[in-house]
Amino acid sequence: MLLCIHIHWALPEAFTHGSQNEAGQLTFPPVCNRWLISRIIISNSGELNPKSWIIESDALAEEQPPAGQQRITLPVHQVNNKKDYRYVGNNTAFTCLMARNYSLRPI
Repeated sequence: MLLCIHIHWALPEAFTHGSQNEAGQLTFPPVCNRWLISRIIISNSGELNPKSWIIESDALAEEQPPAGQQRITLPVHQVNNKKDYRYVGNNTAFTCLMARNYSLRPI
């Protein structure tokens, strides 16, 4: 049996309010597009079993995700007879080795 998680959340209010300049252009503050999701299961014996993933919320792919993963689709302008939609999002298992090599850059 395949076990999955589905997360619903909302942005903090500060990110959901835009501002309009004199020309009428609406701008919003930048929002992160990479998220670290962690799960820790504590066994009956007290052993910790952590697992983490990096979620890429803005990733777009033409190909279907690997078996066992489901993603929503987003309509896009069709170019060169390619599909008129893309699969949204990606996740990668996050390991301790990745944590040492993962580069952080300011927004």
